[in-house]
Amino acid sequence: MIQRFVRDESGITLAVAVFMVVLIGVMGAGLLTFVMSDSGSVLEMNKGQRAMDIAEAGVQVAKAHLRADSWRQHYDTDHTDDCNSSTSGPRVGVED
Repeated sequence: MIQRFVRDESGITLAVAVFMVVLIGVMGAGLLTFVMSDSGSVLEMNKGQRAMDIAEAGVQVAKAHLRADSWRQHYDTDHTDDCNSSTSGPRVGVED
């Protein structure tokens, strides 16, 4: 009787099909979880890179502004000289 069940494979196709569907579903869910976590970390990295680029642009603008107008009296808040005078006072970066 057992040998008859072993030789008769008419019901095995449904079991294999169900097993394959479950296996592919589990693999798909694992892949989806991996992709979601990876895309989240990529988004965070892009935000950090964008913030770094904006900060670097601000530094470059400040350097260009200092190159164009390097008179210390134009930036000091406690000066007593006339700010419109372009010939008085040391330049920024020059020791007094």
